[in-house]
Amino acid sequence: MMSRDTFITVSPPLTQDVDSLPADSSSSTNTPPTTSPSLKQRRTTRAKFSKVRTGCVACFCAGYEPVHLLLTTKVTTTPSPTRYNTALTHYGQALNLARQASSQQQVNGREALVCAMLFVLFEAINGDAPKAEAHLRNGQRVLDACDELRLKQHLAHLPPSPSIRAALIPDLATLQWHFARQDFLAEYQFDDPPRAVRGALFAGASPVWAVWKAHLSEDEKGINTLEFLRLSYQDDIPDEALSTALEAIVEQASHEAQTWRCKRLLLWNPDARVRDVLSSMTHLRPAVIDRKTESIASLLWLGEGGTDAAVEWIANEKFGWC
Repeated sequence: MMSRDTFITVSPPLTQDVDSLPADSSSSTNTPPTTSPSLKQRRTTRAKFSKVRTGCVACFCAGYEPVHLLLTTKVTTTPSPTRYNTALTHYGQALNLARQASSQQQVNGREALVCAMLFVLFEAINGDAPKAEAHLRNGQRVLDACDELRLKQHLAHLPPSPSIRAALIPDLATLQWHFARQDFLAEYQFDDPPRAVRGALFAGASPVWAVWKAHLSEDEKGINTLEFLRLSYQDDIPDEALSTALEAIVEQASHEAQTWRCKRLLLWNPDARVRDVLSSMTHLRPAVIDRKTESIASLLWLGEGGTDAAVEWIANEKFGWC
């Protein structure tokens, strides 16, 4: 039982170097900061960031320009102990809310996700890689649980169909396999492999996130591709909110593509809403390719109950392919 697959490619434009990105304007005040990091301090900060490599996610805050929390190291101050403890208390409350929402089959988790990403940043600045990675795992678990609930709710609300519906779960273990493969190949293609940003989260009222990896060509003349492993959003998100989130996420992906010498972005089986948004981003030169002869999803049924009915693949995205 087989199905046809469609994927869309976009060509990322050249972007600014990471170090040339401006600091967040919302953090500026009329009073000059009490301390200003020297070049040595910034290099030290960069070294601390480099320790937190596994599964880094860039976070975007709704209502503001994209904030490259884990991409830029232009940090002027370290949070005071009082503010840090207050933030940590709110973080714990947010995680509890996320657990309650998960048990009640709610799929948002916005507060816990934003807090987790902020604390990854704080601990990385402080040079505490184990704590940063612990917060990162918290955020990953929230994403994992939310995404699985989203997928199950989407399946539950689909109209009846004579075809067989099949879906793979985009769990964390599967994504980490892809990350490990990228890291392994990077050691052979780069003298000093860049730090990998694994995806982007747009933390609006209804969070949208994407997880990707750089597919590094084993052919010297081949083309590197930044492949979206999974794009997740709620079915009821308004079109305008989805468009805003996708534009920010694709912008972040373009930065990452340049870092990894990727000449294109690849998104497997986007639905009609996502296609409409990407088609409007003409500067990326989007192209839709209907694949018919290779890398076609198929299902082998062993045992009783087999049928020749068509298979409708749900969330048939790159994460399910090795």
